Amino acid sequence: MKASFFAVLAMVVLPTDLAAQERTSIGHSYEDGAALVYGVPDSRDMTLSFDCATNSDTLAFVYAFEPQNASDGMKVEVLLRSGDVAVPVATVGSRLEMDDIFVLEGELKFDSRTAGIITSAGFLQISVGEQSEGIPLAGSRAAATSLLDACIQS
Repeated sequence: MKASFFAVLAMVVLPTDLAAQERTSIGHSYEDGAALVYGVPDSRDMTLSFDCATNSDTLAFVYAFEPQNASDGMKVEVLLRSGDVAVPVATVGSRLEMDDIFVLEGELKFDSRTAGIITSAGFLQISVGEQSEGIPLAGSRAAATSLLDACIQS
């Protein structure tokens, strides 16, 4: 899973004025798959990533988030919710030394529920224990086109 996160991370370049930019949904396709990222365009600022290999029904999930008492190898359940649909993701935490960020990585089946969550209007609510964050999904349907085309929905 780390390889897919680094592949997406390698596609972006650090801008000169990161503070002036806003996070948004960004779609990427590459030779062996596609990704949907929530972050600042043309930067290394990426909060959330869904990635799949072509013709796969498995999504790699990466969430840049540091839970309380974070430690490498810790197991954490992340709950993705949009509207009345919720999908749990079993993740493992690790610190990326180069960027000094903590990420939670997991995999989930790419099915109609998952596709609906990442392409719906409104907000994607991400919960880790008692902590949660709302990510606006405006524009995510258009940004997810490459991901929807590359992956198989089971």
